Amino acid sequence: FTEVYAQASATPLSMYSMLSSRYPILEEDEYSKSGELAAVMPAALPTLPGWASERFPSRAAFLANRWLREELGFHHGWSTFDKVFEQVPPKAPIPANLVTDAFLGWHANEPAGPWLSWLHYLEPHAPYTPPEPWFSMFDPEIRGHSDGTGKTMREWRTRKPSPEFIRNTIALYDGNLAWVDSEFGRVVDGLKRSGEWDRTIVVVTSDHGEAFWEHGVRGHGTHVYEEFVRIPLLIRVPGLAPKRVDGPVELVDLTPTLLDLAGEFVPQGSTAGQSLVEIMAGETDPTELAFFRNHKNGYLEIGVRRGPLKYHYYFGRHVPELFDLGADPGEQTSLVPDQPPAPPEIGTLMLGMQDLLEQWVQAKSGTGDDFDPALTGADS
Repeated sequence: FTEVYAQASATPLSMYSMLSSRYPILEEDEYSKSGELAAVMPAALPTLPGWASERFPSRAAFLANRWLREELGFHHGWSTFDKVFEQVPPKAPIPANLVTDAFLGWHANEPAGPWLSWLHYLEPHAPYTPPEPWFSMFDPEIRGHSDGTGKTMREWRTRKPSPEFIRNTIALYDGNLAWVDSEFGRVVDGLKRSGEWDRTIVVVTSDHGEAFWEHGVRGHGTHVYEEFVRIPLLIRVPGLAPKRVDGPVELVDLTPTLLDLAGEFVPQGSTAGQSLVEIMAGETDPTELAFFRNHKNGYLEIGVRRGPLKYHYYFGRHVPELFDLGADPGEQTSLVPDQPPAPPEIGTLMLGMQDLLEQWVQAKSGTGDDFDPALTGADS
């Protein structure tokens, strides 16, 4: 899938949406909070592992991200909940090989029968400090400006450094990508050795993107530009011919898709997302719509994509932005002028996109059940 959107631009709300297939539209008091927002998932909230519990008696999560902890309810529904991040001191990086080792150890001894597993690697994610040979694999002639740690990158989070610094940082990020790719290759090799590869559905995706000063900042969570919310999604189903799918889809679609592939019934209206199975089979096309939000409390941004158009709304702090991704995929030139009024044709487009966002916010989780999570602004 080439045009996939996370519903939030950082882990806590994005993973909430991925696992529950609910949009991360929360109460209005979030506007006045500080820090990064997270939703606490109660035990009764329907999620992927809960829905899958009868079909998959073994359900194991292996987590390198400290946000994915019991206090936020991410443990509900899993028969094994391995906090891999506890193997290293607080604030220390959690290397990818620890996640792979944990999964392979569990897989070698897991009970017979169908199983479901979630491997959450922290790479690609700051710090960008992969071991050799990945540290020096990309753009080696530009070394010495950044070492990929917070110590060298922190002062440049919200201001743009030199082109050499940017190249160096991106090369280290690419090293992180290659390293985690290699580690996931170990997972694939393990499934092949066990004879399970040819009957295992495999998904590779991310919970958010990563910015490298395309709009003046590095990292994630801050905005809803493409580099923050557009993510990869690959779904490998044994026996299904490879296919490239263009057109917007959302991360909330993942849980209903996996349950559909597993033959699990999901009650109508209990998910905001839709199964992608018919799209994968070539029986239908993606919708034109995708919704997303940022993660910065007190500075909420929301956005919608409809076809090639993408609209950002800032709740009065900034003029809304409208981009034509076909002509401007990097979102460098908004069609909305800095000073009103907008040309009539642009104003009409803005009203239509604003109406879509208002409907999205009013629908809250998108399920209509008013089952709201608790809120926390606590830092990780």
